[in-house]
Amino acid sequence: MFRLESFAVFESQSNKWILETLSKHGSVILLPEIILEKTEAFFKPMNVKAFDWILLPDTIVTEVFVEKLQNDNFDLFELDSVQICAFGEAVASLLRYYQIHSDIISTSHDHNKIFQAIADYANHQLQDLRFLALKENDSYEPLVETLQKKEAKVTEVSLCEIKIEDRKNLVRLKALIKGGGVDAFVFASPNEVAALRVLFHESLESLLANIQVFAVDDLTFQTLRENDLRPRYFEVLLLK
Repeated sequence: MFRLESFAVFESQSNKWILETLSKHGSVILLPEIILEKTEAFFKPMNVKAFDWILLPDTIVTEVFVEKLQNDNFDLFELDSVQICAFGEAVASLLRYYQIHSDIISTSHDHNKIFQAIADYANHQLQDLRFLALKENDSYEPLVETLQKKEAKVTEVSLCEIKIEDRKNLVRLKALIKGGGVDAFVFASPNEVAALRVLFHESLESLLANIQVFAVDDLTFQTLRENDLRPRYFEVLLLK
């Protein structure tokens, strides 16, 4: 018997089994399916070797970045000449899949902690270092401003945009989440974690402060922890 009665989950073909399972135990609030579009920058030349550092904030941006490099016939092994900062284990794991190294793997998405890790790695010699900060369109990364204050040269490039078909529905969903209309949120992938943060323009710690959070797999669990949440495994929810 579930004590939790309302559940939020992203709508997608791969999440149908989650939806069907939860529907047996309570009401399910569907978040619109994630729609990913490439920006103009994706199709333009990019000289990644002109930078000292590449900042990869999440798995969505990382996947699109690798796709771009492959489309440009760029040899991924040439990235060995650039320092790479992976924001979290999920990003680092994806990079390892493509045999790309990570010089820094942050254990938190807190920009101050990431900055400190980069500063320590560079012996606090950040002036004139060239950073390529990759991102989704309409997303904000406070680390950029922090680096610029230390006179680092930061170039921001938006490679993709996360879209949904019904913005009004998104506003209603946020009101439900904030107003206590959702008891639990089930995440099935690191991409969903990144998409929620970008779509709502708010830290997940604040957005989901009063909601129980569940992860379907280990990598998603770790990603939620890196966003300062206290996730539980979906299997635990099913046993209730």
